[in-house]
Amino acid sequence: MLLLMQLAGAGVVQGFSLLGPFQPWMNTNTFLANDQFGGPMEVDKGYRWIFPVVTYGFTPEFVQHFGTQGVAAVDAAAAILNSLPPASEINPTNFPLDVRRVNFAASVQSALDLKSHALGIFINTLGLGPPVEAIFMVNGLFPPTNAVGYTNYPVVQRNYDPLTGLPSDAVNGKSFTVYFASQFGFIDAFEIEDDPLAIFPVTAADRGALNFGEFLTGLTCDDVGGLRHLLHPTNRHVEPLRADVSGFSSGGQTNFVNIAERGGMDKIQFVHTNAGVLSFFQDVYFLNGTPQTQLVARTLTSADILFTVQDPGPQRFDQGGQHNFVLRPDAVSAPAIWQNCAALNGNPGGEGPGIIQPGITVAFHNLGRYTSLAGTQVEDLPDGFQSLNWGSFDGSTNPPTLFGIVTNPAAISLRFETSPTNGQTVTTWALLGRTSKIYRFESSTNLLDWTNAVSMSNASGILRLSETNADPQRFYRVSETPP
Repeated sequence: MLLLMQLAGAGVVQGFSLLGPFQPWMNTNTFLANDQFGGPMEVDKGYRWIFPVVTYGFTPEFVQHFGTQGVAAVDAAAAILNSLPPASEINPTNFPLDVRRVNFAASVQSALDLKSHALGIFINTLGLGPPVEAIFMVNGLFPPTNAVGYTNYPVVQRNYDPLTGLPSDAVNGKSFTVYFASQFGFIDAFEIEDDPLAIFPVTAADRGALNFGEFLTGLTCDDVGGLRHLLHPTNRHVEPLRADVSGFSSGGQTNFVNIAERGGMDKIQFVHTNAGVLSFFQDVYFLNGTPQTQLVARTLTSADILFTVQDPGPQRFDQGGQHNFVLRPDAVSAPAIWQNCAALNGNPGGEGPGIIQPGITVAFHNLGRYTSLAGTQVEDLPDGFQSLNWGSFDGSTNPPTLFGIVTNPAAISLRFETSPTNGQTVTTWALLGRTSKIYRFESSTNLLDWTNAVSMSNASGILRLSETNADPQRFYRVSETPP
């Protein structure tokens, strides 16, 4: 059962999107390119947590890379959500339409705000997705036939007004229309603002829309409107309790009702902990439409959400004979984050509703400087390499704090490409190393005898070298010459 409440004084059209498991008809390439780990669900098929405390922690690698300031940035993001009132008391119109700001000092340093991205990840793991790209979605296609000489693209809407629950073509007061274009080898529906001069609306749920130097001051009306819908006690579905939940009374463990109709949790708290604890809460379920309560305990053996640092790797797309990639600043993964409860709710095979499972890992990238070599092109200027840096900054005059920045690397990064020329192979190298150092290039056919030594001075930070050979195989190595 789903009850939607109309609030007085609402004059701005808004929208939110629910997150759940990818469906076969969804163009998952588009979602993955935008750092998503799920696709948009129908308004009554959302996924959510079934207990009021969600824990998060950090790996030693995260702490080593980001330090205590990085941990504090994630804690600050959790505090924004913890400060919200219960969902049943939220009025979305009390929240702003725009919370995006720019720190220009951070922008010129190619810095992404760690707190803002962590806030978006927390929102996503609560079950909300980026709303704009869910306004219009291609749901299959009908190709041309003998009778019809054109292709039809059925379009669905998965963006909903937080006050009425009806499909919406707007987000945070900005309305959109649709056009079709090819992306990553697929025909997709793209949203374009009705007002060409309007500022593109960014919600916390759409962390991938933040550019260098941009940060969020809090949550928008559509963020809290989506949470209000998802967590409201009147949003009732049949749901099971998890295997790590047990009944509890003054005498110890006892029997409890597992599968039952339940409403939203109303209020969820994020708690920073790495240790296993025993968490108690009052479970509210419905029996013949009448609310019942039972005391249950949940055994926490590890954090529900674990933050770490690693190279998530690029997301590759091949289109039109070209290799394309999108560098992902973070990646969210879990063995099985979505548990579908459609069958329990009388809809076997449906998309949802369902519950969110713990065991989520959030990996922030630690790539540093990078470039892309295409064909015979080799970047031989420092500006050819880009930096994607994590930082902590706000709207004050304080300089941005940057994490894990290496401007003059001690290690050597070597990239190469090969291309056939007149029956021989030309190998082209691009080396990223320390400036004002001498590097020695060598080659071998057997890994024992090294010849063709070339020493080059690295004045700019990047060296380029090409070699032609007709050998069936050849090995290369490069080393920094001691002073």
